[in-house]
Amino acid sequence: MGVKPLFYARRGNAFIFGSELKALLAHPLVKPEVAADGLAEIFALGPARTPGHGVFKDVHELRPGYSLTFKDDTLRIHHYWGLVSRPHEDDLCTTINKVRELLEDSISRQLVADVPVCTFLSGGLDSSAFQPLPPGL
Repeated sequence: MGVKPLFYARRGNAFIFGSELKALLAHPLVKPEVAADGLAEIFALGPARTPGHGVFKDVHELRPGYSLTFKDDTLRIHHYWGLVSRPHEDDLCTTINKVRELLEDSISRQLVADVPVCTFLSGGLDSSAFQPLPPGL
């Protein structure tokens, strides 16, 4: 549930990791070779990527909800958390209020910074989320 991803690569008995790809690519054992499926990640999906898939050959990203242990030359990945689907039982008004409350809370948490904060609106969900409620709600 961290803020930054974890990228890692195994090279012989070395385990190289970092929260950014450039940290791995700075290591002499990690060559910037694009993997075959990495090309698909770049050209087919655009700016989005498949969780856990890297672009570079034999460089991996730990997927959200997973932990990784590397000990005695053994790599273990453990799934510790996942979303659970349940039936939605709230009425429309309750749903609108809950979503608004969660969105406002999420935004206010992201505004905490020790430098000035700014944002770009895409015209998507974030741009249209704070419309007035329909009459009667």
